[in-house]
Amino acid sequence: MLVLGSWLLLAQVVKAQDGFTQEDCERLVRQETILKVFMEQVDKRFEQVDKLFAVRI
Repeated sequence: MLVLGSWLLLAQVVKAQDGFTQEDCERLVRQETILKVFMEQVDKRFEQVDKLFAVRI
């Protein structure tokens, strides 16, 4: 989640500066979305593994 927070912070900084284009901002939003989905999938997988080990113990 730290990585996601870093991306969100970076996106806010990018929007605040004049040196970036609209395309740059849109690219960051897409990357944030992809990262969020990836992190959710990883969390679900860890939950599945936790449940598997809980059953075996």
